[in-house]
Amino acid sequence: EATLRALERERRTLAEQRQREEDAMTLEAERLARERLAAEEAREAALMTLERERRLAEQRQGEEAAVCLEIERLEQERLARDAANRGEIRRLEQERLLAEQRRNEEEEAVRWEADQLEQEKLAAEAAMR
Repeated sequence: EATLRALERERRTLAEQRQREEDAMTLEAERLARERLAAEEAREAALMTLERERRLAEQRQGEEAAVCLEIERLEQERLARDAANRGEIRRLEQERLLAEQRRNEEEEAVRWEADQLEQEKLAAEAAMR
């Protein structure tokens, strides 16, 4: 009986630990998504500013090439950051799935062991009768 209670406590502890890990990964994914959104908004504002500057540069011949190159550089930078953010989100999701799988396997092992102990207990009780 004490062993069953200990196993149940262990199962609850593992479940709580898994939940904390999942919560932490969810918070991290949300933080990354917020950072990505803020960065995108900042980049959009920068791109709009650069676009206005590009139009002015057309009026002031000679500056247009430099501004266009900067816009292209920022766009390439944005694309690279977006790809990195997507990769990080995929990596965090994989970690969450692996943690969930490990938790499920651990819980199954604890249930199996509890079942074995229960069977042993029943067999011992039957043998005493």
